[in-house]
Amino acid sequence: MLLTLKYLCALLFVTLAVWVTALGFANFFSYQAEKKERQWIRADIIEEKASWDKAHSYLTTAMTLDPYNPNHSEIMGRIYVWRYYINDAPVTSIEEAEKILTEGLAYVNRSIKMRPAWFAIYSVERGLKYTAESASAKIIENNGSL
Repeated sequence: MLLTLKYLCALLFVTLAVWVTALGFANFFSYQAEKKERQWIRADIIEEKASWDKAHSYLTTAMTLDPYNPNHSEIMGRIYVWRYYINDAPVTSIEEAEKILTEGLAYVNRSIKMRPAWFAIYSVERGLKYTAESASAKIIENNGSL
């Protein structure tokens, strides 16, 4: 009986350690994506789509490891705003702009469901919608290119 209790406690400890480690890695990946976003803010543009893809990958991994953290979804929504500002992969059609908006809003809405009283997420939502509308207007104005 005592041996069984000892193994049960050890199993509980190992499970807890794995869970805490997963949360730590999730925060690390989220931090890496935020670091990329700060670089984009300083440059006011994204030079290569690979940089955006890397940030997207970091956040996808973070959300896989810690699916109940609303910060990861909020950051992903902000990353989707930046998708409109990639130099080497411009948005070229209204359909593409709408697809980016839909995908970004899915993450924003996920964050809102987890933390509805967080005011900052609503500004991300408005920013994403405004950027999509501006991009669509520029595409129409320039006959197919942003």
